[in-house]
Amino acid sequence: SAYAAPSEKSSKSTRWPKSGLTCCSVRPFAPLPVCIKDLTADIFHADVDVVVADGFVGNVALKASEGVAKLITAFMKQAFLQNTVTKLGAALVKPILARFAQRIDPRMHNGASLLGLRGVVIKSHGSADELAFANALRVAAREARIDLPNRITALWNASQRAAPEA
Repeated sequence: SAYAAPSEKSSKSTRWPKSGLTCCSVRPFAPLPVCIKDLTADIFHADVDVVVADGFVGNVALKASEGVAKLITAFMKQAFLQNTVTKLGAALVKPILARFAQRIDPRMHNGASLLGLRGVVIKSHGSADELAFANALRVAAREARIDLPNRITALWNASQRAAPEA
């Protein structure tokens, strides 16, 4: 299963029990799970803060996403290098494309939390370079600073006490 937590602005709510892609809010102090409507489209929406998945579903989503990003990048390069006019256009939008590339650079988002453990454990991508690894270390430091494992445990325990019995 995979979970996507929409930001507080989102009001979408749906659940897919058979898809293997269920989503809900893991936002601290959220009284009830809040689901997004279409995980396949909304997983990349700016309102989604967290996606939690089992290893298989998460890896499929990650590898497919990486492949699409590489494909789009290759198509854009091909389009901008077609002729003199498109090369001029590329020169004009180069600063915008550079900011966009930095925003979606996976090295800037490296470091996935392994939850359900008694300490902070961050999984870094196997092909991480120095920048990516540094960002994974930043994630680990932030999670240790806010005592994330104990906060999750406290929130889980509180949600279990507040949940109606089935």
